[in-house]
Amino acid sequence: METYLEKLLSQIRCKKARPYIAEEIRDHIECQIADNLSEGMTSEEAEKNAVADMGDPVEVGISLDRIHKPKIAWRLLVIVGILSLLGILIQQSILRQPGYQELETWRQEVYRYTTEGFVSCIVSFSCV
Repeated sequence: METYLEKLLSQIRCKKARPYIAEEIRDHIECQIADNLSEGMTSEEAEKNAVADMGDPVEVGISLDRIHKPKIAWRLLVIVGILSLLGILIQQSILRQPGYQELETWRQEVYRYTTEGFVSCIVSFSCV
């Protein structure tokens, strides 16, 4: 059963969904094993037939991957983008005032950190 689950789960791109899918598939297999045992099969036969009844692990995994495909939370990403842009604009307006010219290095770091933060949001929102 574990080999079957490993092959199936390797087809699923959304890593956050894998534990839930594994639990669900394991439950289905265990129920089928119990049914097979009640029909008089040995433990080995019952498990072997239950796993076989689930179908090819690669095909099942690909089908489940279509359902649980990684998605980007676009609404949240747009909000983060707007807030990041707003923050840059506010900092620009402050830094353009007289006396702030010596903070050019700081300004560049603000742009770099804002960009890195936005990219990390994209990565973290990739599978919601």
